[in-house]
Amino acid sequence: MGLATLDLWESLSRPGCPICRVRRNSERRYAVNLLWENVNDPGVRARLLASNGFCGPHAGLLLHLADRELGSRLGLAIIYEHLARDLSRRVGELLKPGGRGRVFGPARIPSVRQLRGLLPAEECPVCAVGREAADRNLWFLVERLPAADWRQAWQASDGLCRPHLLGALGMAARANPEVFDFLWQDALGRLEALRHNLAEFIRKQSWTHRDEPVSAAEAGAVEAAIRFFTGDGGPE
Repeated sequence: MGLATLDLWESLSRPGCPICRVRRNSERRYAVNLLWENVNDPGVRARLLASNGFCGPHAGLLLHLADRELGSRLGLAIIYEHLARDLSRRVGELLKPGGRGRVFGPARIPSVRQLRGLLPAEECPVCAVGREAADRNLWFLVERLPAADWRQAWQASDGLCRPHLLGALGMAARANPEVFDFLWQDALGRLEALRHNLAEFIRKQSWTHRDEPVSAAEAGAVEAAIRFFTGDGGPE
């Protein structure tokens, strides 16, 4: 088995959506390399300027990683000082002395186009790394599911979350009808099991069924449904 699919293979035996897991692993590796090796890389800095830094969850991830090692906040301080300096310059240029005034309205009010120029031109770079890893591993999954050992590992796994299930079905529909049929039937079975657990949990909340024991799957059905419909994006 190649290194490219090892992460996916190992993720099949772990709890939750395996594509969400390989996405998180890729994001974490990128974040670690960024903090301890690439803070001053010109290409990384240019990308961070274009994205206005990181999204909230990934800024939190970087802060969590930085706090694991004494003095590691320095990298984040360097990044955000650069971001603050750049944004300060661009905000200052909204009303740059000697610039052309507006034809209508107050001369010192910037245009909508100028204000839009302050918005990020690119997505959070950690989000981009995670999205690319998820897409790549969905293709790996579709390519390898014809093999018996991969199907066996898949059937023992927790399956895909809704966003990645829809992505896998779309890829399989184009690439391999047999894999599409396998994923489709598997998804129907898992969805029916989830629906059953939710329905039983609801039924057993009734006073008339209060003496019936609630199984572990039924008790955790709401959390399982939320993880399925939204994706398992939480930190580990």
